[in-house]
Amino acid sequence: MMALLPGNQHVPEQTTVRISVQGKHSNTSKGNEVWLTEWQLDGENQSLGTVIENKPGWRMIYDRAFAATANDLIWTGKVKNKIELKFLKHPWSGLVKVSINEFNEEIDLYSEQDSEYIISLPIKGGGHNNKCCAMVCIVYMRIYICCLLAGIFASCSFSGVGYVLYSFSFFGCCSL
Repeated sequence: MMALLPGNQHVPEQTTVRISVQGKHSNTSKGNEVWLTEWQLDGENQSLGTVIENKPGWRMIYDRAFAATANDLIWTGKVKNKIELKFLKHPWSGLVKVSINEFNEEIDLYSEQDSEYIISLPIKGGGHNNKCCAMVCIVYMRIYICCLLAGIFASCSFSGVGYVLYSFSFFGCCSL
């Protein structure tokens, strides 16, 4: 999906997550249930029990966070790269609105068969300077072009080195 600089080069960004259980459902659904099955910050699973602790309307059932009445679960904390939320979709699921910083989505979790709905959201900029990253990409692209031309005109394998440099810079930095 995306590649970022190694995690130790990121500054954690203040992030707010709001999961708003709507307390209603589509015409085809048999209920209003919202099941949050997994919560990851920077690739690490978080304890759902801790996330929903002291949150009215939420309770733990079968190691999953459950709510069926209209309420908001609000979490604020530091995230370096991405946040991932997994919800259960099934015949008794209802509507939920998820907001993560500027991202907003209303989701109908109804499904005839059990499945999951995943929100995997990179945190804007990953906490590093995008202008600097863009400059690094431009420099590496210039090196790549020079190496490619040198390889073509000199009929040597130098262009392979340029391709490696270009690939490193593009996948390591610029595919935000």
